Amino acid sequence: MWVDRNEDGSVAVGSTKFSDTAIEVEPLPAEQDELTWVEGEPLPTIDPVKVFTKKILHFESLAYAHIQSIVDAHNVANKTTFADVYRCQMYIGGVHPSALFCADVWAYNDLVWKDLRLLLIDIQAGTTAIPADDDAFMALLPVYSGA
Repeated sequence: MWVDRNEDGSVAVGSTKFSDTAIEVEPLPAEQDELTWVEGEPLPTIDPVKVFTKKILHFESLAYAHIQSIVDAHNVANKTTFADVYRCQMYIGGVHPSALFCADVWAYNDLVWKDLRLLLIDIQAGTTAIPADDDAFMALLPVYSGA
């Protein structure tokens, strides 16, 4: 996953764009959209590893966007300018007025990524189904209780 700052100041992660007002996550394209098929020819095979890899990247983008939305909301409410949770992490234990928030959101960030990795392990093992849509995935993430 890559992170970059756009000319307008928004942050781009993969195909996900963040701004001060809204977070947009592009929907995961249907695998059929990438396949070309000519009538009368055998149906193309879908590589399950490729499909799962794309879903992982999509779920990671959703998790990142979710955590970023918490940081963005804090920025608006407190007139701060943390670019992301990683910049906020640098203020943990300091005297900055947002130090407690930064510690809390950093701990939440850690919990989300640990839960995501465990979920992906369970999906690969076949003990958990792949979430049907973005809402089903988000429902599996821990809830942020706030600082």
